[in-house]
Amino acid sequence: GNLRTGTLDDATTTEQLHKWLQRRRDRPFFAMVSYQSSHYPYEQGFQVPAIFTPNTFSAEERAAFSFASYPPSAVDRMRNRYWNSLAYIDSHIASTMELLRKSGALDNTIVAVLGDHGELFHENGRVTHAAQLHEKTLRVGLVIWGRQIPQGQSDRPFSLVDLPPLLLDLAGMPPHAGFQGTSPSLPPRPPLRPVFATVQNIAFEDAVIHGDWKYVEQADGAYGALFNLAADAREQQNVRNEYPHHTACLKETLQDFRNNQFAYYSNTQWKDAYFPPRQQDLARIWACEIAFGLTRD
Repeated sequence: GNLRTGTLDDATTTEQLHKWLQRRRDRPFFAMVSYQSSHYPYEQGFQVPAIFTPNTFSAEERAAFSFASYPPSAVDRMRNRYWNSLAYIDSHIASTMELLRKSGALDNTIVAVLGDHGELFHENGRVTHAAQLHEKTLRVGLVIWGRQIPQGQSDRPFSLVDLPPLLLDLAGMPPHAGFQGTSPSLPPRPPLRPVFATVQNIAFEDAVIHGDWKYVEQADGAYGALFNLAADAREQQNVRNEYPHHTACLKETLQDFRNNQFAYYSNTQWKDAYFPPRQQDLARIWACEIAFGLTRD
């Protein structure tokens, strides 16, 4: 109906989730829950406690703001609103964990908490998300919990397309051929492989990250940039001319990714007959061997 993003209290979502879980107390279940209060304008009008202040705006200020634009003078208050909404979501996650514990299901349940995107607060001169593929919008929190899951932290890039096969793996189930990602090994260290990202909203960009290196290209090829994230975490220096082999390798890798995706999704017969293409490794070209020390078959 009229309930859209930012107008439905996350408490309503949690209430429906808990009712659903209680009906499935004695059966295996899979539930995916999306919380929305941490999306612009980070609505504080429900039961979101004001832990971080100041966090309010006048009616005139709100009328002048938009999803894609608000002034730097509003950043501190806007970030406080964001943190308040995250704390509110944390409380709903905690209540669900408690429900699972009381029902006895928690010992046999895998819980994953993740974000679908990050958020900008005037870093790189932009706000919110859905525009350029800056690290602040790509890097999200991911916590996986379960009694049989080893404790540890991974510092290798992980793509959200890898989460479904990982959950099946942890549940002792066979992989599904339709997944584009693959189940990485948990700690100590999964193998290093490229991670891809795409945005098709305010901006139209594709990106590939391999280790400390990130290549971003406008969807029509109008511009491209190479960043060394270890030396330039804020992505201020485009070093594509200084590192031609890294650029050539990641550009070709990204082009392979695009070609595979477009070839599949633009062909109805292929979609009817085949599963989507899996995400691939670096392109098998000399530039990748020179830049990253790979060997070709």
